Amino acid sequence: MKKFSIIAGFIIIFSLFFQITAFSSQTPAPNSCSAGAYPISSPISRGIQRVLGFNIITTKIAETIIKNEISKLITKGKVKVNINAYSAGDLIAGKIKSFEITGKNVAYNDIYLSSVNVHSLCDFTYFDYKKTPAVLSSPLFIKYNAEIKSAELEKIFTSDSIKEALQGIKIVINNVDFGKVDFVDIKPSINNSKINIKANLIYKRSIFAFKLPINLQTSLKTSNDKIFLTNLKFASDSISNDLIFIKNSIELNNINIFDLKTIKKDETDIKIKKINIVNDKIFIEGTFWQQQNTTL
Repeated sequence: MKKFSIIAGFIIIFSLFFQITAFSSQTPAPNSCSAGAYPISSPISRGIQRVLGFNIITTKIAETIIKNEISKLITKGKVKVNINAYSAGDLIAGKIKSFEITGKNVAYNDIYLSSVNVHSLCDFTYFDYKKTPAVLSSPLFIKYNAEIKSAELEKIFTSDSIKEALQGIKIVINNVDFGKVDFVDIKPSINNSKINIKANLIYKRSIFAFKLPINLQTSLKTSNDKIFLTNLKFASDSISNDLIFIKNSIELNNINIFDLKTIKKDETDIKIKKINIVNDKIFIEGTFWQQQNTTL
């Protein structure tokens, strides 16, 4: 640690002698980057630091620190961090040219991802890591790509929000209430570009109730930064003809299984740009933006 402090001291001296003017502090529009000149070291300073090997040392240290901090936030998974720095001095000051974070088998709250990739969309990200929590001195704008396989999807379906969405579904025929159904013991899987669900259906009307096993098939769609189950269909042999009225009248479309608005703050903007099911995986793509002068 003492050796790193000595190195950091040399780097700071270089940076003080060869610094350019700061960028405009105007608050940019959502989903945009900083405007104006970036407050980074001059080409001379950056060249000296590169020749002396400072850049490699500080980058590796910074990547390790960030990796450890992310590992504290998630409940499960492995992450890898890659940083592209302007110079060692800029990096010590919290100024990053670009970064990429990859993760495998990541779990955060009720979100389970087989893999995830996050990379910066701006050429400059500036944050004050000395404060607790860290403060953004420039907007944070990133793109994310994630994959979900059957094992992770099954964990997602154990969340309370999805359990609640698949319970108490009304059956109405010609404006007449014919009771409700619950879906329990749900076991989803992904294959043939569809989500297949095995579950027990519990039909309830007044004091009458019965349970039977069923098979469902569904797709996904996104709207207003929400993810919905849509086009749910019973497998042809999963429900008896005597109960065909359930199959024909139950409202299974557009069941909300995830709403980004529940996790984002006023100063952030999270978007789902695309969601697809291909073979045995769900692919999700989107962006995350957070304005400057806010805490991470």
